[in-house]
Amino acid sequence: MTRESDRSAWSRSIEDDELADKPRESRAMRSRNDVEKSWHDRGSFRHAVAFTFADIAAALIALIAALIWASNRAACAQADSVLCDGSARTVVLFLPALVLLIGGLIAFGKTYLVWRNGGAWPIWQGAGWVMFVCLLLFLGVGGGVLAQR
Repeated sequence: MTRESDRSAWSRSIEDDELADKPRESRAMRSRNDVEKSWHDRGSFRHAVAFTFADIAAALIALIAALIWASNRAACAQADSVLCDGSARTVVLFLPALVLLIGGLIAFGKTYLVWRNGGAWPIWQGAGWVMFVCLLLFLGVGGGVLAQR
């Protein structure tokens, strides 16, 4: 009996020494394994999708506002094109892109905050990448169209 109790005390002291060498995991790290693929959080998903659609809608509104501004300028009143000069082209190209960039950065910031709290962070990371892809598509197509003028 004493041998077993001595052995268990000895093994517990070794386990305690091994655990002391390892960094302590936070509650968030213990609650979710990043390799695990069960990232189901309906509330976070709905919030990320609504944020993404709102940011894309805001970029479209910014594009429409920039086009209206460019068409009502005195410098372009007699021109045959709405985008008659460099300032009109710059505003029409970069204002919606700026809206998408800010939305993507906010989504990536939210990714970090959700990850730090142990939540389903890939949902927000996906939202950020969707906005960055839309940003690149808009700049690529818009820049190509404006370069032809």
